[in-house]
Amino acid sequence: MLIGGQTGPNIENMPTRIATRWTAPIPLGLSPALFWGLCWTLFCAAPSPASAAATSSAAADPAGRRTAALIRQLGDEQYPVRQQAQEALAKLGADAFDALVAAEDDDDLEVATRARYLVHLIRFDWISNSNSAKVKELLKDYDSQNAEARLQAMKELSELSGEVGLEPLCRLIRFEKSTTLSKKGALMVLGQRVPDESTWPQRARQIRNVISDSTRPAVRWLRAYLRFHDDPQGALAEWDKLVDEEMAAVSSEDPRAESGIQSLLLRHQVEMLVAVKQRPRALDVMRKLVARESGTVPELIEFVHWLVDRKAWEVIDELAKRFDHTFSTDRKLLYTWAQARKAEGKEDLAERYAEQAFHLPIGGDELQERLSLAYELRVHGMIAWSERELRHVLAVGPAESQYVLGGRFFLAEMLHEMERDADAAEVMRTLVNQIKRNQGGLAQALSNLQHPPQSVRAKLFYFEACALGAKKDFAKQAEKLNAAAAANPFDPDPDVLIGLFQLPNQTNERRAQTSKLIHDAAELYQKKIDDSTQNQPEGSYEDFNEYAWLIGNTEGNMDRAVEYSRKAVELGPQPWDGPGKARDHAGLLDTLGHCYAGKKDWENAVRVQTLAVQYDPYSLIIRHALDDFRKAQQAAKPGKTEKAGNPGK
Repeated sequence: MLIGGQTGPNIENMPTRIATRWTAPIPLGLSPALFWGLCWTLFCAAPSPASAAATSSAAADPAGRRTAALIRQLGDEQYPVRQQAQEALAKLGADAFDALVAAEDDDDLEVATRARYLVHLIRFDWISNSNSAKVKELLKDYDSQNAEARLQAMKELSELSGEVGLEPLCRLIRFEKSTTLSKKGALMVLGQRVPDESTWPQRARQIRNVISDSTRPAVRWLRAYLRFHDDPQGALAEWDKLVDEEMAAVSSEDPRAESGIQSLLLRHQVEMLVAVKQRPRALDVMRKLVARESGTVPELIEFVHWLVDRKAWEVIDELAKRFDHTFSTDRKLLYTWAQARKAEGKEDLAERYAEQAFHLPIGGDELQERLSLAYELRVHGMIAWSERELRHVLAVGPAESQYVLGGRFFLAEMLHEMERDADAAEVMRTLVNQIKRNQGGLAQALSNLQHPPQSVRAKLFYFEACALGAKKDFAKQAEKLNAAAAANPFDPDPDVLIGLFQLPNQTNERRAQTSKLIHDAAELYQKKIDDSTQNQPEGSYEDFNEYAWLIGNTEGNMDRAVEYSRKAVELGPQPWDGPGKARDHAGLLDTLGHCYAGKKDWENAVRVQTLAVQYDPYSLIIRHALDDFRKAQQAAKPGKTEKAGNPGK
């Protein structure tokens, strides 16, 4: 589903309605959810602001004074007065929303109870005709969803391209009945990257139009965020107060004081201080974050990566000292520490920690743990350490083990991405030789993993062909590619067909043979797409990507290839889905970049491939493709190209 650049209505004109029946409010117990690629979870609902603050703000205008007076009357000793006040506030609806939300935490239990009841009655029409199809899909039945589903909708709105989701997200921040969700939505906005300074005025205008004069904590955060662009020093002073208020409010209700909201607020404070070159103060705030750490391994790993991005080496030292035992006894954390030392330029120390991590004893399934660790190391670009873990899995595990086989395929593909095709071929050659000796039911184990022996042989020949191509030995490269195609004729590998298509100095007969192979494979892939869409309406992103990758790199219906590739990007893994998913997303973007290149649309090819490199900066193949696209863009004469859009969105 493609998302356009439409925006929603001004919040001033948003229709509201009051429910005629009251049902119990939805509980706010949130399940752990990944938040902006972070590997740690958000716990504990942050309390609402004190109603006195809202009442004070509301008293600045006649309508506000009337609302404040009605809220006070909710606690009147006379029942008729309380009822009349409740009825009057119900008629005000959204106009009384901020004051009612603030009153939910009033010291007077009667006021708080009636305020919660009234807030629950208010209904908002979140969807307007001007919203894009994707926004409408995300906000459908929003009010009936539980807190976790509403948070997920916010997260997906925050990730839509072209700021399509910004205005509807700000509406949720402004009028979401859960103060906790409102705050989390605001933190998503604060965490967004502004792609270009030229887009800032429109972004600021959208936010201001929606938040209006609301006094909610989350809205005040957004105001400080907007102010920082024009008045950094004034915004910093304001932000200090906002952070202090939030820390005090949460700590008064939760003695553990480990709210993820607090930590994200502090992190944003760090970003602001770094932006205005106040590094000493930024380090002080980072140390507050160190003091708040609970010491769980996932949180420590994520925190170290965050500190590395900010080159806060001294803070990493303090963190490691505080949790010395955890750092020295957990393999993943020790590897993370090694990565930090490597980023700092301390190669010897990095290698020492990595060696120590490699030799730490493993309590559970060694093969599974090492394979998982190897994948994480690859995601962070620690190729040599990942390779060592993988080769150890291959050396100690039985050939037919799913972990050994998975590790072998992963190692070969990683080496291929690093353009070490001779090494990749050797990894697969060992497996081919094991198949010939029929060790331990290996052929059946491969089939169970959907890697039948013939596909393994084809992959070996393909890697050998790539190694020969790097040496410019095109005659032998052609022989290996032909062998790869012949090894698995009924389920052709698109990479093999692409290799055949790109061979230099082909005869007309050879070109015609290759074209037929591509045409037949495209029909096969199309049938797979048709079959998958019968089983599931949206289809399989792998099938769409397979078709697009083949055609985008060879010949055929390029418009369909772009369409299918965008579909694969939309349906496939997203960067925020979890660890490692950014790399998978980069692979899909790489396909889309090649499809645009196949159309000679170099503007979009460079744009999309740049995103692919951002999501997987360690793949040489993806990076070199970007270099090629940029050269082609420079070489091409100025011409028309379709307007750049967002892949898969």
